[in-house]
Amino acid sequence: MLYMDRDSAPDEQEQFEAYQQVLLAAGDKPIIFRTMDIGGDKSIPYLNIPQEENPFLGYRAVRIYPEFAGLFRTQLRAILRAASFGNAQLMIPMVHSLESDLMGEGRDPKSDR
Repeated sequence: MLYMDRDSAPDEQEQFEAYQQVLLAAGDKPIIFRTMDIGGDKSIPYLNIPQEENPFLGYRAVRIYPEFAGLFRTQLRAILRAASFGNAQLMIPMVHSLESDLMGEGRDPKSDR
């Protein structure tokens, strides 16, 4: 819930500390970190994502990553940093292909937004 009920996105350090705390508490048990699944049915004021008729299949999760690449990269960096403290695994919701989803079909992957 790091992204909800706030005026701005959490920075890398805040996320790292939260993920690290979870991994340390879990010991050797695997922890699956789900990347941000925001948009659609989850209203985040600082992202200004419009409401949709069918938000569960619409513009959300991995589909917003090309537009908000900076947020996605920040989260990945925090998870990767924290991974050295436990058994971290990563789940990226709604991925159907790396090229179309994570790379944004023609969008610049280095773009911050």
